[in-house]
Amino acid sequence: MSVDTQVLGHILVRATGQDLSTYASEKLWKPLGMEFDAIWLVDGTGMEWAFGGLNASLRDLARFGWLYLNGGRRGERQIVPEEWVRASVTPDAPHLVPGPKPGTTETMGYGYQWWIPAEPRGDFMALGVYGQTIYVDPGTRLVIVKNAVDLDFQENDFESERIALALWRTIAADLGATP
Repeated sequence: MSVDTQVLGHILVRATGQDLSTYASEKLWKPLGMEFDAIWLVDGTGMEWAFGGLNASLRDLARFGWLYLNGGRRGERQIVPEEWVRASVTPDAPHLVPGPKPGTTETMGYGYQWWIPAEPRGDFMALGVYGQTIYVDPGTRLVIVKNAVDLDFQENDFESERIALALWRTIAADLGATP
């Protein structure tokens, strides 16, 4: 969760004159052919929590992962600029690069809302506050979505996510293996 993301949400609302739900529906949800409406948590003023609280079906979250797997495209339509997709999964500052960092035990890298595993292989993931995940491995064209309610997700130093990542990478390696 980030106050930066919430501020960007407020800026988007001011710049477009639309709430985040309407804007996201027009620019992402409808063009992606999502199956269900998403529900965003809101604060006491009715402003969506841009930093988190987006609730969507597993299949629709997988469609979002698929969008990123395909460089921002759905079929022939470019929904998100390919340059943005690439930049969003590329850490752009030393403290965001995967690996050991001074002053923290966190080894994952970070892009624009996407986490980059400590030993990068081109894969990346979106992490929800309670362990929900969208995992994308472009090398094997794999998208995995995990639903979760792990109340200790942050307290356990993301250990459950590292375990899940090891499983997903094993699946990806098996998919990439030639018979």
